Amino acid sequence: MWETLHASLALAHPSRFLSATIPTDVYASMLETARQTPQMIVPLPRGDGEEFFFLQWQFYEDSQSTVVFTSLGEYKLKGEWARPFLSITHWTELAQPTGTEPEHQGAVFMRAEITSTAPPKPAKLPAGVTAAAVPAEGKERFLLSPADAQLLLLGLQRFYHLASGDASDREQRRDLVARFAKGDWSEADWRGLSKLAVGKLKGIL
Repeated sequence: MWETLHASLALAHPSRFLSATIPTDVYASMLETARQTPQMIVPLPRGDGEEFFFLQWQFYEDSQSTVVFTSLGEYKLKGEWARPFLSITHWTELAQPTGTEPEHQGAVFMRAEITSTAPPKPAKLPAGVTAAAVPAEGKERFLLSPADAQLLLLGLQRFYHLASGDASDREQRRDLVARFAKGDWSEADWRGLSKLAVGKLKGIL
């Protein structure tokens, strides 16, 4: 049902939503890391360089949570008033196992929403008005492309579910997350961050 719902959402809003079902044990691993390190910096590959994003977890009852990404540059300027570029919500109502079979082991539902920067054009235009006549500034735009959002989600998984990704990078990611939580972060840590976040997928999506 969750996948069917988002298949229809993807048709109606192809640039706004992403979704996934997360195995309960993977989400529990991510949540354990997130409670120790609720803030982190994740890179987004941009051509030959990188744009950095600041993420922050928020926790609620029953292990539900949200994660908000914003541009690190904007966060430095505006602090808590910085725009959310990508907002992720985790629902845990069906996380508990209901049986011993693999399909009964429970899952956490995830929805990611990319922030819109302009109102959408009316669903029904006035008589005699064509879509081409709608001013460009009135058309809906988004702060990220779906491919960019996918890479940020991948970075979130790699840094918070430390068993994911290339085994050769896991200890380095684990050390980096632990030091970030303590504020033991240096300029040298920025170099190579993209490899740890997205690995060989850079430029593929």
